Amino acid sequence: MAAPQIKDEPGRLLAPPTGNTRRASIASTGSQGSQQRLLSVRRKSTLRSVAHSLAFMRRMTKPTIEVEQKSKVKYENTYKTVPDPGTTFSKPKVEEIVNHVFSTYLDDLKYNAKECSGLAMDLSQIIQNRIKDLKFKRYKVVVNVVLGEKRDQGIEAASRCIWESSTDSFACVHYGNATLFAVATIHGIYYE
Repeated sequence: MAAPQIKDEPGRLLAPPTGNTRRASIASTGSQGSQQRLLSVRRKSTLRSVAHSLAFMRRMTKPTIEVEQKSKVKYENTYKTVPDPGTTFSKPKVEEIVNHVFSTYLDDLKYNAKECSGLAMDLSQIIQNRIKDLKFKRYKVVVNVVLGEKRDQGIEAASRCIWESSTDSFACVHYGNATLFAVATIHGIYYE
């Protein structure tokens, strides 16, 4: 009687199991090459079983009932190259927001390098969210916050942008207390 053929993947046959096969352990005595081959076979069989399990789970998690997909709303181009009146990037409003955020979070803070690296990211996110609340329509807002320790040193920073000077703008706010300084640069770029 012929041994049953087992299919592992489509079109690939595995050798039939024999009744006398046993897996050798890694600690068995043998050549280094045979132990590496055994490890390779074990890795392949483990990877195959993981792949089969994942394929089975994918088949089981597919929805049996078709779910209605909401169609995306497609807007037509407005071809606006200038912002509407009253919705332009307002430098004084942005500076007021940044000064308020800096005075709220940095007034009594002492400089600590470990804390300030995370604080700079948090402050930039807070500032960006508050500027978005001003609803400058069709503006991309980029916020950069730098915190440093005051030690009688000088610092110079520069930035360069390619933009339309009639619609795009920026605001830069400096802040300092006894132990640290903060510089926030906010770019408002009109998105056509």
